[in-house]
Formats: sequence, C-alpha cells, structure tokens
Amino acid sequence: MATVNFYLKDPKSTKETPINMFFAYGNSKPLKYSTGDKVLPADWNGDKQMIREKRSIPDCVTRNAFLEKLDKTIKSIYRQLLTEGIEIDDNTLRSRMDEDMGRKKAQSSTTLLDFAKKLTEDLAAANSSERRIVKMAYTNLLEYSLKNKVKLDFKDMDLAFRDNFNVFLESKDYAQNSISTCFRALCIILNKARKAGINKFSMFRDREFSAKSERVKKFSFSYEELIRIHELDLTGQLPSYAEVRDLFLIGSFTAMRYSDFSKLVPESFSDGVVSRKTKKTGKHVSAPVHWVVSDILEKRNGQLPRMYGYNTINRIIKEIAKLAQITTPVVVSYTRGGERVDEVVEKWQAISTHSARRSGIRTMKKAGIPKEKIKLISGHTSDSSFSIYEDIDAEESALDLVNHAFFKKPAESL
Repeated sequence: MATVNFYLKDPKSTKETPINMFFAYGNSKPLKYSTGDKVLPADWNGDKQMIREKRSIPDCVTRNAFLEKLDKTIKSIYRQLLTEGIEIDDNTLRSRMDEDMGRKKAQSSTTLLDFAKKLTEDLAAANSSERRIVKMAYTNLLEYSLKNKVKLDFKDMDLAFRDNFNVFLESKDYAQNSISTCFRALCIILNKARKAGINKFSMFRDREFSAKSERVKKFSFSYEELIRIHELDLTGQLPSYAEVRDLFLIGSFTAMRYSDFSKLVPESFSDGVVSRKTKKTGKHVSAPVHWVVSDILEKRNGQLPRMYGYNTINRIIKEIAKLAQITTPVVVSYTRGGERVDEVVEKWQAISTHSARRSGIRTMKKAGIPKEKIKLISGHTSDSSFSIYEDIDAEESALDLVNHAFFKKPAESL
C-alpha cells in the first residue's frame, strides 16, 4: 500500500530546516519531494508529522493544510496512473506533482495520430524499410478514428481497442498476414513514442495486443523453370524486363534476400565467389557463382543490371514468368476478412520478388547440397529460421513419387 510521510531534512538543526515529503509506493526507495516549506525542529511534531499549533506560528493551520493537500494529491496521482495503466516511476510522479501543484505548466501533449503522422513522414524522408508498414498503420488508425468518431490517443491502446481494430481491419477484407503486419507496425509506433517519452502507457506490450500471422504456402521456380526464364527471348519488351529477369536470376542462384542482391556491386564477385554482408543479420556470407550468373555478368561486361524497387521487380517478374508460359494451376490458401479462402491461380501469379531466394534454396536442395552448406550460402543462422522452407522438401518428395509404381494403376493382364 502506498504511504506518505513528512520528515525534516535536519532534525537537529538550530535553524529552520526543509520539510520533505516521502512517498513509498513499492519502489526500492521512496520518492522524495520537496514541500517548499521550512520549520524549526522545535516547532515540528514528529509523531503527527505536522507543524505544532502555537501562537508564535500564526499560519500553522494553513501550512499544515498545505501538507495535507500534498498527501492527497500524490495519492490521487498514483491511483490515476494505476487506473490508466501507465508505468509508475519517480520521474512520472514528480512531473505530475509539479503540474498539479502549479510548479510548472502542463506540456501540450502530442496525440497518437500526431506522432504517427510525423513518424510516417520521417521514415519516408529517411527511406526507411519500415516506412511502408508504418504508413499503412497510420492510414488505418486515421480511418478508424474518423469512421467511429473517436479521438484515438495512447491511453486507448488496450486490449479492447485491439479487438475493435482487428474487426475493423477484417471488415476491409484484409488478408490475415496484412492484419498481423498492421499490428506489428502499430507496436513500432507505440514503442518509438515510448522511447521519445511521449507514450506513458504500456498496455500494448501485452502478448495479446497483436494479430497472429499465418503460414501461407509460398511458391518458387524449379531449376527447369529458371533456365526457361534465363533463355527466354525478350526482344520487343521494355529494357526493364531483361534487367529484372537478370536481377531475379542473380537472386535465385545466390539464394539472397532482395535487401542483399539489390546491394551487390561488381567488386562483390571475385575468384568464382560472390560475397556480401547480409543486411538482416550482419553476417558475412559467400556463395559460389552459378554458371547462369556468370553468363549474365559476361553478357553485361562485368556490370550488374540496373536495380529496381521491390514492387517493380514483383510486378515485372510475374509478366516474365507468364511470357515463359509458367502457367501450371496452383492453389493459394489464405485468410481474408476472417474467412478461409482457397484460390486457384496460374503459377506466375503466385510468384513474388522473394521467390528468387526461395527458388535458390529449392534448387540447391534438389541438387543434393546438404542443408548446413545451404545455410552458409543463404545466411540462415538457425534451423528454426530455415524451417520455413520445409514445405519445399514435401513438394519435391511428392514430385519425385509421381511416377512411383504405388501410385500407378496396374496394367491389365492379357
């Protein structure tokens, strides 16, 4: 239980000494707060913790009333902070006390939407990798606020809001992974605001203040399909098609992430090996240069193709795969708007920029390269992070067994 005590700074002083308030609230040490008053130790009642009522002290009643006000104020602030779910520490208590006692003006507060808007602009200016998802979160927060006619602020970020916001995102027919990304971006906003000292609330740190992502089957190219793309005649297409095709193949045959193969320079290639420091983990990794990559570099006189943005590669590689007639029907399963969806599309439609890395790992596995060797090439640091590619093994196993006698109808005997 929180308790308040008033003690003299120097009980043995022969002169007036400051009266300090001590507030114990479970911290290792009580908060020490100056009352701004002084008294002679002889005029202080230590048992009652108040100034003695004496004729020689005509304002003793007023001064004791002020001490009582300090007592009630600190306890009221403490209860309010508990109710609001704000993390309580000495700085927060002292700041609130100073405001309530008129010792400083209350700072004009930055709202959640104000902070999110400014953060969105700052990340865009810095070309941060977080800019897209933070903008998505801010846009949805603003839309939610306008639709429901509520003024969202940091204090509103609790589990009740989480449930309502999740329903709102589902009503927009968002895929489950998009909803999960939106909550992740919202937590980025709230964490940055907390580090900036603007967000005093911590309810968003609850494990349930999120939306689960779902494992969605990702598609990749087989070795034969990659070669078909490599040999595809792109005469008559825009120059960007050949450049994106070559970029994608470099990503495929090095099993690199976009963030890594997009940063390669001619000097990254030496003595039949391509080396780089991965952006995600900071790990230095090397991979043998595949003959397809050698062909690309030779064709371009040792220079790399012009680099394009993630979304541009995403769009153009689909068109290239379509031109290469990679049109096998596949089933794409996901949750959208809270409902399970199974959609049949042609394979080229299910391919993305990240399919390059996935295709590289798939073809290396298919070629019999050991998992530990592939991890050294791909830069994976653990089996758990590499496990997302386990469905590749299942797919390849099924393809290998297609012609097994067990699955074939026996020939009719004559």
